Amino acid sequence: IREWARFMLERRHREARGPGAPVLSDDAARLLEQAPWPGNLRQLDNVVRRAYVLANAEGGGARALHVEEPHVRDSLLAEGTPGSGIPANPLREAAARFVDEALRRSDGLDLDLLTGLRGFVLEEAIRRTGNKEDAFRLFRRDNLVKGRNHHKTLQREISRAADLSKALGVPESDSRDP
Repeated sequence: IREWARFMLERRHREARGPGAPVLSDDAARLLEQAPWPGNLRQLDNVVRRAYVLANAEGGGARALHVEEPHVRDSLLAEGTPGSGIPANPLREAAARFVDEALRRSDGLDLDLLTGLRGFVLEEAIRRTGNKEDAFRLFRRDNLVKGRNHHKTLQREISRAADLSKALGVPESDSRDP
């Protein structure tokens, strides 16, 4: 798989007339090796092409192209590779797991716990944007930033995320007051 993926990546890079030689990281190659390939080489080629586009969009063509594990993971997600452990629709998978947990418990789960997802989304947005203000603007909450109320809102949402984690018995977020 690794060698086929490199071959396909290099072919795609030549077709795109990209500068230098493309690089497939070891982590990306391992992820490809772990996935089942019921569609054989055609399916692998589709995944590699999609990962190439994702990596190229990130780099803007100004540097040597590196296809990393997140590019391959996102490509596999879009593929919805059956049996790969990567759900075709992560939101439906999360919903199914929440329902599974509610069914497992004799007293079910409070549906309002799902508001805790907002805290996880905000934490991820802060991680990606680099600051709280941009994270809130990303979700059209400029009014909270202007009124300087986003700090209080963030703490409330993180607290709800912690409640959700606790109820489901999963570890809380790794971030500390993002």
